[in-house]
Amino acid sequence: MNPVLIWMNHLMKKYWSIYLLPVLSIILWGCPYESKIPLSKPTEKIDRNLLGKWESEDEVYNSYTISPANQYEYNIVRKTTTGETHKYRGFISMIRGGYFLNAFSDSTKTYHLYRLKIDSTNNEVTVMPFSKELSKRFNDFPRSNPNDTQALNDFVWRNMNLRDFYNVEEQSVFKLVNRNSKAAN
Repeated sequence: MNPVLIWMNHLMKKYWSIYLLPVLSIILWGCPYESKIPLSKPTEKIDRNLLGKWESEDEVYNSYTISPANQYEYNIVRKTTTGETHKYRGFISMIRGGYFLNAFSDSTKTYHLYRLKIDSTNNEVTVMPFSKELSKRFNDFPRSNPNDTQALNDFVWRNMNLRDFYNVEEQSVFKLVNRNSKAAN
């Protein structure tokens, strides 16, 4: 057998976990709940404290850069460690004093919905994705009109404080690593 192939085979066996980790993280972390509609219309003005580059020890293979799209919406760019970029257009919905991110994916043409908990220093955000199992876990999930934003908003209002409402295993804490000074002016 070719010595180069033997050496490569040895390296693959020795370091297989390094190659498997990115693949497993994508499979295990999956995607959050996807919706054809947002929780509301964009009515909350952008929070300039959210602008900049965000990273997480929970999600080391992605970084997010947030910039203003207009006075109510954000441009969100997710960059992976492999150099891929994914673009979203997002805005905040306020429900019962809670912050919720509606992130519209350019690639899937759906909204990804998250609850945000912003710390008092505005340098750390806990991001909790909605559970993918919402329609299965909750009997009051709005099924009669899947395009009714107000029905979805009311559903969140009733259930937002229940643990099963979120995919807690996929929750991540992000830290601001670079405030975007150009975007904040």
